[in-house]
Amino acid sequence: MVFRKILKHKTPIVSSLIAYFALSYWLQLQHNKLANVDFVLGWSLVVLAFFMSSYKLRKKISVLPLGKASSWHVLHIYGGFWCVALFVLHAGVSWPSSPINQALWLGSVIILISGIIGLLLTKFLTPKISVQGERLIYDRIPGHISLTREHSIQLILKAAKSPSGKPLVDYYNQNLIAIFSRCGHLGFKLFIHRKQLNKHIHELNAIQRYLDSENQKRLQRMKKLVIHKYILDWQYSTLAILRQWTLFHVPVIWFTLIILLAHVMIQYAFEIVKLW
Repeated sequence: MVFRKILKHKTPIVSSLIAYFALSYWLQLQHNKLANVDFVLGWSLVVLAFFMSSYKLRKKISVLPLGKASSWHVLHIYGGFWCVALFVLHAGVSWPSSPINQALWLGSVIILISGIIGLLLTKFLTPKISVQGERLIYDRIPGHISLTREHSIQLILKAAKSPSGKPLVDYYNQNLIAIFSRCGHLGFKLFIHRKQLNKHIHELNAIQRYLDSENQKRLQRMKKLVIHKYILDWQYSTLAILRQWTLFHVPVIWFTLIILLAHVMIQYAFEIVKLW
């Protein structure tokens, strides 16, 4: 289910399978010749790693005609799996002995794990954002939250002027004022927000019989504001997770690329020493 959209891209799948079998055949031939393939595998990994890192630059330079972002995203996913395959063929899966190779090995594993986590988060959470109402721009959601809070304050001030509006005012002060005052944040109860929302709607319905007709209309508008506020919190928290995940993934990539360049220079330094 998660990878259904990925599997729809037949061209990258077929190309990857052809390249995999061609690489396996070539490695077998080189193995029969007792040839050293580390040079080819290593440089292939370096080129692919820097190509993968260019995906972030492509997202920032969207004005240039460099292809669709969705196509780059698919290439980034398949390139990630190819990086894993080349890394295993080149370095193996055992823990290396030298510190720089240990840092390179550890960075590659962290990139793989965080990449898979990010892929799962994107595939699971992104469709749910659209289900929870109109999708909003992340940076503008705090403004929508402030506007919703102002509407709730205006509504409750009108209810406070009526004696029969006291139950609504009391419930707002005891239960809703905290909800309208906060801004959705990272980790805002993403999986139980619906239960809390239903609880508030049920309690608002319970006090409806104590209100006159005018305050009952205000209660209905208050319920819409509560629902809208929960949707805003959901979207803000979900988008925050999707944004802040990259704040961990991307720095590890650049750190690993620096270690990779150091690894290449050290290998060539040893080759030069051997020639002497």
